[in-house]
Amino acid sequence: MIFGGIISRLFDIENNMRPSFESVADTWLSMVAEKNNRSWRQQRRQLEMHVLPYWGKRPISKIHRSDVHELLDNLDGSVLPNRILALLKTIFQYACSRDWIVASPVAGVSKPRREIPRCRVLEMEEIGRVFSAAMIVGYPFGCFVQGLILTGQRRSEVAAMTWNEVNLAIKVWRQSSENKGRRAHIVPLSPMMLQLLVDVPRRGNFVFSNDGTTHVSAYSKGKRKIESILPGVGGAIQDWRFHDLRRSVATHMVRLGVSETVVKRMLNHSPGNVLTQTYLLHSYQPELQKAYDKWEFELARVVRVRAD
Repeated sequence: MIFGGIISRLFDIENNMRPSFESVADTWLSMVAEKNNRSWRQQRRQLEMHVLPYWGKRPISKIHRSDVHELLDNLDGSVLPNRILALLKTIFQYACSRDWIVASPVAGVSKPRREIPRCRVLEMEEIGRVFSAAMIVGYPFGCFVQGLILTGQRRSEVAAMTWNEVNLAIKVWRQSSENKGRRAHIVPLSPMMLQLLVDVPRRGNFVFSNDGTTHVSAYSKGKRKIESILPGVGGAIQDWRFHDLRRSVATHMVRLGVSETVVKRMLNHSPGNVLTQTYLLHSYQPELQKAYDKWEFELARVVRVRAD
């Protein structure tokens, strides 16, 4: 039925000289985003909230650069307009590749906002408080937050972790190349992370799931739940986000003596040059295991002090 629906949409577009933006975006989501991008649900939500109410039924060929600027100018925040622009560039480029439009109206449009990189690093005592609050929240969202802290992986990757990717016997989590880094990635499971996975219930293929069919989401709501508990486990924490946890794990690993090369491998960042990408293919698994051992020992110290 899904395949038939895609074919039907393609037929409608190919036989319509004026396909709407909504039909093109829907086709891109089905044929490209869902297959290659774990954050496709977020992209669909962004379209539904910020683009489709204005452009949904409009023929995509009738959207001009002035319309793009008007749409972006009416978006709030320093980050959202840039994210919407990036999404629009991808969709219009897809439309060009299918010959549904001759040229993209977003070509040459610069980012409307200047983004200032965040540099917030949580102190170990703060990380201990978040971890303790997550333990109280429990499954699934609290366990998901514990996973963020224990692994240092991206929010989207931990949220979408599946049992197919986890091998408890050899203590690894194998991420496919569908992650944001577009590179397969093997994450050693530390004893605390391994125990977390052993203890959580299995509700379908997603490790952290409310209903057994979709992974955890509603991150803002979940963060508010964590924050409501923080005063009872040491006090509120100012100005923190989930992505700050990943930056904090990496920073504290370096403080603990882990080399920056190993930390980059832990983060699954691009090696950055042809030599490293093509020839230096050492997996760094022994070094990563030692790094996670150091990180877990430090985390257990602050969580244990908090419990005492």
